[in-house]
Amino acid sequence: MPKILAIRDLQVWFPVRTGLLKSLVSGERRWVRAVDGISFDVERGDVFCLVGESGCGKTTTGKAILRLNEATGGGILFDLPQTEWGRVSHIRRRLLELEPAAARLKPEDWDRGTAAFSTLRDLKGQVETSRGGESLGASSRRIEHLESLAKLLEDRAGALRSGEDPMIARVLAKRQNRLRILQEYGSAFTPRRVRKLERLERELKEAEYRLRMAEHAHIKEGKWRRKTRSAQSRLERIRETIRSSDPDAQRTIQELSREIEERQKKVIDRELADVEADFARLRAESQSLRRVADAGSEPRREEFRRLEKAIADVREGGGPALPIIELRSEWSDIRSKYDLVAWAEKRGRPSRRERRRRNQGLRKRAQIIYQDPYESLNPKLSIFDIVAEPLLANKIVATPSEAEAVVRKALEDVGLTPADEFMFRFPHELSGGQRQRVGVATALVVDPDFIVADEPVSMLDASVRTEILALLLDLKKRRNLTYLFITHDLSLAWIIADKIAVMYLGKIVEMGEGPEVIQNPRHPYTKALISVVPSPNPEARREKIILRGERPNPADVPTGCRFHPRCPMAVGICGWEAEEVREELSRLLVEDKDTHPEGQVIQDIVADGPFALQIMTPDSGLAEKYLRDRIEALAKTRPALAAIRTMQGVNGGLAVTIHPAEEPPLRMVRENVAVACHLVEPELVAQVGAVAAK
Repeated sequence: MPKILAIRDLQVWFPVRTGLLKSLVSGERRWVRAVDGISFDVERGDVFCLVGESGCGKTTTGKAILRLNEATGGGILFDLPQTEWGRVSHIRRRLLELEPAAARLKPEDWDRGTAAFSTLRDLKGQVETSRGGESLGASSRRIEHLESLAKLLEDRAGALRSGEDPMIARVLAKRQNRLRILQEYGSAFTPRRVRKLERLERELKEAEYRLRMAEHAHIKEGKWRRKTRSAQSRLERIRETIRSSDPDAQRTIQELSREIEERQKKVIDRELADVEADFARLRAESQSLRRVADAGSEPRREEFRRLEKAIADVREGGGPALPIIELRSEWSDIRSKYDLVAWAEKRGRPSRRERRRRNQGLRKRAQIIYQDPYESLNPKLSIFDIVAEPLLANKIVATPSEAEAVVRKALEDVGLTPADEFMFRFPHELSGGQRQRVGVATALVVDPDFIVADEPVSMLDASVRTEILALLLDLKKRRNLTYLFITHDLSLAWIIADKIAVMYLGKIVEMGEGPEVIQNPRHPYTKALISVVPSPNPEARREKIILRGERPNPADVPTGCRFHPRCPMAVGICGWEAEEVREELSRLLVEDKDTHPEGQVIQDIVADGPFALQIMTPDSGLAEKYLRDRIEALAKTRPALAAIRTMQGVNGGLAVTIHPAEEPPLRMVRENVAVACHLVEPELVAQVGAVAAK
């Protein structure tokens, strides 16, 4: 299936607010790592589920895709042309292969490669201009292009002579508009006053339309009748000031007409001279090219061959950094065009107009369904206004009647029928299920391709959840929608998901096909989530895995595997720090005070860096034997003890080293299944490495 979305190493970090004095003293800025480098692909027409506990970063990911949260790193490739996906995969794969070589390069290698890349780019530009010399067809196409431009200039010269050129109207637009106002309204009217009159006419038209709809539905008739009368009275007061036969206006009209005629003559003379000069230049250039083409193109072929040889020489002498720089440049060009994160970075700080235009294009293709149907709807707006807001904000419709037709269809599609009974109600007049249907209609009204469904049924009654889920799946089939479905309920993901990604503390820990992840979980966190899912079979007995402790603070992420403090299967290599091992040893000494008196030879335990301990003891041999015996006996129940790597006697004690922390990468363990865990090994000879390398 073709892809619609590709996330690569996405990061969304939020700064931790600290006081002025604390920030000055520490000098280090802390971040909440809500999303910390995740990668996945969503195929068109699929339901991709993000699953995890509250606070794992699911909603932040969905909002980052829609630019409701600003991403701080990584990339979001949305709606990339299908022909470009293969190119993206090749570039990413080659960059990953060349990464070890890039790390070994010296600064002078990079300088040499950068200079060669600059020369190479100039030569490629010359090749593009000289490529036509390789074939006579390119030269003839250039001649045809020049002659077509000359024909356009000839036609424009004729339009200028007859006064019908559109440019004349643009130059004289302000004066013509002033003349029209004088002729229609008189000298008392200014352009601003005319705009006010036109706005009041639109308001009256909309109020009359709303009144007809309210009378039909028998809802809020008095309100719209009052608004109609108010708009009519204001409009009449302005219309009373129209004096089109005002003598002063007639004199001004005559003067302005003469000024327009003089200005038009000057503009035509100036533009006509420029057009005739351009016409003569194009004709001369096309004739020159035709003479060269008739004489043969051998000189241009020689130039082309010379440039090709120069490019080969530059590539040969560019050094090992040149291929890496070329690939990075290609990747940067693709990201600046299609990446929702890199687009703003490429252009520095985009203007408000550019950002609005870019976001409008995204909003027409991607929408969101919020979790809470009570808080996501504005209580001051009617259902019609709520559902029509995306249409007006994204400039999809221009008139109230167009908006009414689209809103009516959206409400009927989500089961709110007849639509006339619901359009002029307010949110407090609807049930929870009806409100969520309004939220679905608001997302559907712009006819998107991709929808982020942020736990759309978690706050609904059990009797309503099935109806909303059936509605979403039915809309997916009828409208060919793609869902990023966010939920904490694995039983729900089992039913609807094509693919599932399990998140924990800002990272994806397991990802794969929906049935495979549910029926054969591999990561300990996924196993714990599935173990507490209620079973519909009352006779089924399943051992529940209750995780110890609380979810760590995302501003202080544990080293190594971030799940290891709560993992029931954690071992020594999972990422324990010296302080954690010290605390575990201290508790062990207190517990063994009566049963293992040899442990009392240990006087003190001090952390010596993140992965080393100093144990103060007068008898290092006895202390080492005691520790080895206790680690062998308790390593499975106390994994922090298994993190001890070596023990060596020194003067006055033991020097203990701990396994260094290493975060497990998300790697393929079998086809279409990826897991981030030190304990899970590949089941097949498959691609091993970060999923981002795909």
